[in-house]
Order: sequence, then structure tokens, then C-alpha cells
Amino acid sequence: MKKYFITAMALLVLSFGQVAKAEGLAVGAKVGTLGTGVEITGYALDRLNLRLGINYLTFDYSTEIDDIEYDMSPRFASALALADWHCFGNNFRITGGVAVNQ
Repeated sequence: MKKYFITAMALLVLSFGQVAKAEGLAVGAKVGTLGTGVEITGYALDRLNLRLGINYLTFDYSTEIDDIEYDMSPRFASALALADWHCFGNNFRITGGVAVNQ
């Protein structure tokens, strides 16, 4: 489990701020509590951006407690549709939207 945590933290540091922009469109990779994911941000109006993202996380875990073996293989998937309002015209933003978790 420690190996996965260290790997996740390394990926987070390496992917922080990795965004490619082109004519009002940005694509970014991310790592977080929802798993690894991809996000697309597009310019909608002055001070308003729209974001779409997907995340995926899976892992295996096995343990034994009181001579009973437990095996877990959860898989998590989520999709996000968000709107960012940059109310002061800088990096501060208010975000609202919808998230669907599977």
C-alpha cells in the first residue's frame, strides 16, 4: 500500500500544472482522490470557463483478520461537468457543476 501512495504522490508532483493550451482550449492530466484523470477546459464567456473531466481508480487489497481472508478489488469511475466563474478576473474562481460517480 505504501508503494501505491508514493507512486501516486510522485505522479501528482509530476503532473501538477501540466496543461496544454490552444485557442481557448486546455487539456490537462490530473491525479487526486478520485484517481487519475483527464480534464478539458474551454472558454465560454468573459470570465467563464466550462470543464469536462473523467477519473478512474482501481486497486487490489488482500488481508487476513482472525484467520479470515479478505480480498478486495474496487474500481471507481467518475465524470465531471463544471463551470468556473473568475469573478475578479484573476486566478480566484467559484466553481459549480455536476459529478457522477460509478
